[in-house]
Amino acid sequence: MKSSPRHTGLKIASAAGLLSLAIVGAAPAAGATSATASRYISGTLVIETNDYEPGFWADDEHCKTTIRLSRLVTDARAVSYRPSAKCGGEIRTEVFATHKIAYGGNILTTGRVDFYEGASSNTNELSHSVAYQFYLWAGESTTRSIKVWNLREGERRDWALVTYHVTNA
Repeated sequence: MKSSPRHTGLKIASAAGLLSLAIVGAAPAAGATSATASRYISGTLVIETNDYEPGFWADDEHCKTTIRLSRLVTDARAVSYRPSAKCGGEIRTEVFATHKIAYGGNILTTGRVDFYEGASSNTNELSHSVAYQFYLWAGESTTRSIKVWNLREGERRDWALVTYHVTNA
């Protein structure tokens, strides 16, 4: 059965095999040629975070950071960046992302989301890490989300949701 390049996909894998979720779309058809022109990726990367506070008297802290994306991607080089967001004085979320030209002007986005929770937002206590990849088809827009939480302490009420809203022009 021949795969259609219209099927988009998001592939997620967690560190240490603690969580494994894969929704994989079709790769570009075999024999497709690489794009010779530059592509422009634009949109937003939103990092929503919840810092759970135990006790009936304490309110959770909910934070939202929006990062505007505007990147030129060429055949000659991949584009990488590393935004981060802090929340509640105890949580830091870091996003490692790389965009590169795939086939036919499509952009392959790969990366990792690291979730830190500790005594301060500058902690080195990694609580969860998730790798991801997805294709952004030429001329199309997509939304992709990746969720991480405090697996180290088993506290799912400490979490971050990273959402891409992007266009490949």
